[in-house]
Amino acid sequence: MENLKKMLNNLPVEKKLRYSSILITTFVVLLLTATFLFSEYSRFKESIESDLKNNSRIIAENISSALLFDDLVTANEILDTLKAKPKIIYAAVFDNDNKLFASYKTDRAYNLIPNRENTILWESESVLIRTPIVQRGEKLGSVMLVYTQDEFKKYMHFLMLLALGAVVVSVLIANLLFSWMQNRVIQPLLELTGAMQRVTSEKDFTIQIDNDSSDEIGILSRGFNKMIVKIKEELDFRSSVEEELKDIAMFDQLTRLPNRHYFHLHLDETIKRHRRSNTFFALLFIDLDGFKNVNDTMGHDYGDLLLKKVSQRMQRCVREGDFVARLGGDEFTIILEDISNREDIVKICDKINYEVSREITLGNKKAYVSCSIGIARYMIDADNSGDLMQYADLAMYYAKENGKNDHVFYDENLKIEKSRAHIVETHLRTAIEKGELTLLYQPKMNIKTDTIESMEALLRWKSGKLGFVSPAEFIPIAEGSSLIIEIENWVIEEVCRQLQVWQERLPQKYRIAINISQLHFKQKNFLDEINAIIQKYQTDPNLLEIELTESVFMNKTDENIQKLYYLQSLGVEISIDDFGTGYSSLSYLKQLPINNIKIDKSFIDGLPDEKD
Repeated sequence: MENLKKMLNNLPVEKKLRYSSILITTFVVLLLTATFLFSEYSRFKESIESDLKNNSRIIAENISSALLFDDLVTANEILDTLKAKPKIIYAAVFDNDNKLFASYKTDRAYNLIPNRENTILWESESVLIRTPIVQRGEKLGSVMLVYTQDEFKKYMHFLMLLALGAVVVSVLIANLLFSWMQNRVIQPLLELTGAMQRVTSEKDFTIQIDNDSSDEIGILSRGFNKMIVKIKEELDFRSSVEEELKDIAMFDQLTRLPNRHYFHLHLDETIKRHRRSNTFFALLFIDLDGFKNVNDTMGHDYGDLLLKKVSQRMQRCVREGDFVARLGGDEFTIILEDISNREDIVKICDKINYEVSREITLGNKKAYVSCSIGIARYMIDADNSGDLMQYADLAMYYAKENGKNDHVFYDENLKIEKSRAHIVETHLRTAIEKGELTLLYQPKMNIKTDTIESMEALLRWKSGKLGFVSPAEFIPIAEGSSLIIEIENWVIEEVCRQLQVWQERLPQKYRIAINISQLHFKQKNFLDEINAIIQKYQTDPNLLEIELTESVFMNKTDENIQKLYYLQSLGVEISIDDFGTGYSSLSYLKQLPINNIKIDKSFIDGLPDEKD
């Protein structure tokens, strides 16, 4: 059964429909034929039985006198009249003792005598009946007639042959009708199936089915056409999106240079290639100097334009086959193929330093930046991507920390310095918890009155492991790792606590200045933190002064300006620290809420002796 079911499931629709049509036609014709045959059988059987009963009754009536008077001659004469009825092959008359009185028979003798009267008995070849002979209510004997079934069987055989012919003709007609219908029903389905298979195997989404009929197949065909069109549109759209995503995944959308992901893939492939050929290449890490000031003073649109122009200049500085990528922000990297000689690398780096530092026209404005370059060489400094990137990055930071606009080759001493910075950062993370940070208060003198008017809080750190660490060393590290926020919050709280002590013990009130980094000032919860500490120690805001660098004032966003005005409204004074070291402009002194200016010492170094 399972095999038959599997075989049927694997048949094409055309064969399923053809076989179904033939089976249904055959079943219907057979059912009709069986009904007709049964009807004819019943009718013919009733006719035979009726004729048999009538003849038996007539003979019984006619032969009763002969049986009464024992007139055998008359009885035989009456029975001989049956020769005119070929269906009757045997007749016999019996007395009450069931003895044969007279008989008629053909060459087909019959000896069976039924026991029951008025009962028709059907045998394989004949039909017989025994009827009582009665005269004036007295039974004299019985008569038995035997009919042959030859005519009945011939008729039934004829009907069966006729039925078989009808079945065969019906099947042929059904097959012809199915072939006729195939062109109108099955063929469109086959075309639809073939089109679907071609779409699946050949990926040809231009296929369309020509069927404008209004029946279900026409509707299905038009639906298929619409579906194929939609699928093609969806695939085209998906293909374009995939191309866009691939582009986004591999290229920087601003400069069109390869991005960080593409760079890492290319670096790995470059290492494999040079490892096989046992050749060298150089990796350059480049960071722009002064880009942040351009971004802050001119805006991000000008900053983006500058990045585009710088990337174009870098590409013009390298050779064909070298690889230039943007890692993000103002960081770039270059792979110089098949090069190891320091002089050759220096020539390219000098060219990059020169081209990047030239004046850059941004619309109607001019801008100046430079770049710091770190260099690591494959097979000389490192033989894997991780170390190459780390060493080039170390060299780049060394170039930036030692004057900028320069290039530095990696060596082991740089690694030692970087390890020191990591150690400092690690111990700095627990400095507050261990109570290693302290504040010194540097007085600010009024040179006219020679009196102390205010103070500046100076942060100092004496590590239990490292000893005294200079602020010039640990503060840049704190700013680079975001530890500066936690440290400055501690400084604000410590200053407010000290002011509370002094208010209780000293008659004179002194304002204390606190240095706040740009990263901390930009935090959305900065004002909430200041307010919370002031409330905690009931500090008079007029005794607080916030010192900010010029970069905060250059980035004149609405949020920054609102913070400055809010602090000033509380009574907190605002000061510019190290004025003159950045993009100094006297114009913003009028535009922003500034109370004090701290001029950078570089302006007064050498006074009064130097003429400059």
